[in-house]
Amino acid sequence: MIHAMKNGFVLPYSLFSSRHIDMARYFTNTVYAGSRDAVLTAVMSKQADAGAMEDLTLKKYIESGRYDERDIRILWQSGEIPGSPFAARADLSGRAKTTFKTAMLTIHGKSPGAIRVFDAKIEKYVEAQDRQYNEISNISNILGKPFIIDNFLRKK
Repeated sequence: MIHAMKNGFVLPYSLFSSRHIDMARYFTNTVYAGSRDAVLTAVMSKQADAGAMEDLTLKKYIESGRYDERDIRILWQSGEIPGSPFAARADLSGRAKTTFKTAMLTIHGKSPGAIRVFDAKIEKYVEAQDRQYNEISNISNILGKPFIIDNFLRKK
């Protein structure tokens, strides 16, 4: 199995962990590809038997015609994982927070082209709801606090 960056490792690792499967023993070899694109390239060129990546990269390559959907078998797909949220410091003024929030939530109507500068597929921003992060919470619970601290919170 080949993984994209650290975040491409977390979901498959939590899946196997939730089923009490030790990936180091289950797979003969695992490597980090370095990017989601590299994962797909390694799998499609038969340098790897399987790989973990997010669906947007896969969709991009299929829509571009570089890879045929019939040549790819999805073995497992996680639940919906939200994109990165915009957040503000707690000590920022209420006015600044409200102004920024309003700007982000209305940009699609006021300046449709501006919203696509970051990602052409974004139609509009919506206010985040706690329930959207349930899958992330479940993954965090499966992995446990030491894993989260060691892999994401501790400065290297």
